[in-house]
Amino acid sequence: MPTKSDDGAEILDNKEATMPVASAVERVTGNRPHPATLFRWRQGGRHGVRLETLLVGGRRQTSVEAVRRFIQQTTAVANGGEPTASPTQKRRREHGEAKASLQRAGILPR
Repeated sequence: MPTKSDDGAEILDNKEATMPVASAVERVTGNRPHPATLFRWRQGGRHGVRLETLLVGGRRQTSVEAVRRFIQQTTAVANGGEPTASPTQKRRREHGEAKASLQRAGILPR
């Protein structure tokens, strides 16, 4: 099970063996998705769920367990579960709200 970092992001448990992201996904699914798909899963997520990764020696790594969690969570959301906002979406929304507030106050031009 992942733990949380200081900023609330999930990180891989140090008991999980890591490997390149494509290898872990292939081990679980039997398919090797396009690198762009893996990038999207890691960056923006799917249905608000992001694939947990670590940067090791300049390369992204994940675990088989993290891939299984990702698949279970995205399946649950796709089947009507509650989506979670990705940190990127939350940051964009907060940025937009702050900008609108500054515009209303006359600090930023409209």
